[in-house]
Amino acid sequence: MTINITLLTPVTEPALGFRVRTLNCLNYYNIKTVEQITLCTPAELLRVPTFGRKSLNEIERAFEKFGIAWDYSSNRKQVALKATLRDLSFNAQSQHRYVFTAAHNRIKELEARINVLLCTLHNARECLSDD
Repeated sequence: MTINITLLTPVTEPALGFRVRTLNCLNYYNIKTVEQITLCTPAELLRVPTFGRKSLNEIERAFEKFGIAWDYSSNRKQVALKATLRDLSFNAQSQHRYVFTAAHNRIKELEARINVLLCTLHNARECLSDD
């Protein structure tokens, strides 16, 4: 059976043979398709945290096996990078908003508990002073 790998193929396609570390690195930068990989240069990929020579070799082997080439045309690359940066910015804002909301809710919950404890303490003092 022949496997057809196109630029729209997801990077998670088993036929590409990418290890979990490589997939995690690509996912870190929201790279989901083969085309998105081709828009990066090897040097750019090597700057991704924990993305090393082995991961780059895996990608180069897959490209060679399926006849895929790096796309160095700067115009398409700039458009794609701007879209990726916009997505990363939106994701970061969403994550910060979620963390802030969760922390805010936790603070409110703790304040409510403190108020209950203060009321209990106040009531206990009143009971002791009545004796």
